[in-house]
Parts: sequence; structure tokens; C-alpha cells
Amino acid sequence: MSERYQSRIVVDLLLERKNEITCKKEILMMLRQGTGHRDGQFDLPGGHLEEGEDLFDAMIREAKEEIGIDVKRKYLKISHINHHYTKGVLKFLFTVEKYQGNPTNAEPDKCAEIKWVEPDKLPENTIPRIRAEIENLMKNIYYSNT
Repeated sequence: MSERYQSRIVVDLLLERKNEITCKKEILMMLRQGTGHRDGQFDLPGGHLEEGEDLFDAMIREAKEEIGIDVKRKYLKISHINHHYTKGVLKFLFTVEKYQGNPTNAEPDKCAEIKWVEPDKLPENTIPRIRAEIENLMKNIYYSNT
């Protein structure tokens, strides 16, 4: 009997704010470095679930580890799911209504900078799959596969 298909599970956070000067919506992006995967490209804060970890707990942990903010479970919402089946990844993209703290680069060994950007003006070097997920979410498309 063959083994069952298994996916790696990933959580990402689409953190939004309203720019005080332009009054436009912005999202937080991170420039990857030193990871050996997609270094030099912009990504969203997030990461892989640890064994036995709940999706929401993973997102809370990753938000604290990567950008130093505290998020409560009741304010998190799963806003998009991407089944990246060719790579065996099932990703849950979260948004959050409310959080505590100011986002900072809490992992400078893995992130060169954090940057607030308008979702329709993503940096050219944004990871293509991340760009597609953000575009889908902005169009109210809540599921995609690649």
C-alpha cells in the first residue's frame, strides 16, 4: 500500500494599515535574506507549522518571531487559501483586525528590511506566488491553486 499524500502547512500574515499621510491602504512586506530560499525577494511574514501546532497558534507565534507583534486568536481571520500542490504546500493567508506593538524586523538574519507598500504597487522583486495571492485576495478570491 502506498503512503498517503501529505502537505506541508504554511501560514502567512497580510498585515494592513492606513497610511496617515496618503490615507491609502498599505501592507507589510519583508525582504528575505540568509535563508537560502527566495533571498532578495519580498515576502509576507509567516512560516511553517510545527508538529502538533494549530494554524492560529502558528500564526500568532510567527507574527511575534518575525515582526515582534502580539496577535490574539479572536482577531485573526483566514482570508485566503493557496494549495500549492506541485510543491506539497497548503498555505493559509491570515488577516488581523487588531494587534499590539509596532512591527519591527525581529529576525534581521533572515530579513534585510520590512516595508509598508500599497497592495497595487508591490515591489518588482515580490515572490510571484505572493503577488498572485495578494492580487487574488484584493479581488475577493479566497482560494487558489498552483
